[in-house]
Formats: sequence, C-alpha cells, structure tokens
Amino acid sequence: MPGVFIMINDSIEVSKTDIDGFFEAEIPIPVDKLLFKGIGLDPATIEITDNCNKLEVVMMYTFTYDFISLKRVDKKRKKRYKKLPEIYKTAIDKGIFEMIHPCYIRDFEPY
Repeated sequence: MPGVFIMINDSIEVSKTDIDGFFEAEIPIPVDKLLFKGIGLDPATIEITDNCNKLEVVMMYTFTYDFISLKRVDKKRKKRYKKLPEIYKTAIDKGIFEMIHPCYIRDFEPY
C-alpha cells in the first residue's frame, strides 16, 4: 500500500511507503514495536522478532459500521483479522511476498 506511515512510540514517524508499497527505515533506537498507519486502513502494531531485516505486512481496510455496537464491530473486525495468515500465504504463492513466515508478531487490536 502506498502512503502508509511507519512509526515508533505511536508518534515518531520513521518512514513512509512509496508508490509501490515499499519502505526503508533506519530505526534510531532499539525498538521492538512498529506502528503502521494509513488513510482508510486499520492501524497495525507489530512486534519485531530477533534477526528481522525485512517486513512484509498485510494491512486491513477500515470499514464504516453504522448503527451497531463497538463489541459487534470488533467481532466483525476479528473475523477479518483471522484471515490475515491466509492472505499472507496467498501473497507468497503469487510472488508478492518473499518470506515464508513473517518475522513479527501481530495481535488483534480492538477499538
């Protein structure tokens, strides 16, 4: 995705994806978590594991849910979130991603 901001400490921008969705960042301090934010996308916080030099992250689009509770919204979002490993595998099969397994941990973030 183009135009995704990569941040540390929820506020310090360290990079931004280019038109093809690629980015390069030098992280100035020892950081184990990165935040990916973009317009129309759910934010994604990932925890980087050891020896991780390349990140390939699947981003989820943000949807507008009218007239339903936040609990129900999170239930729908979690259902989409559970499909991320399948989407990641499809990206590998199509040659979009190169790494067999992501070198980070990503947990569901409720609203």
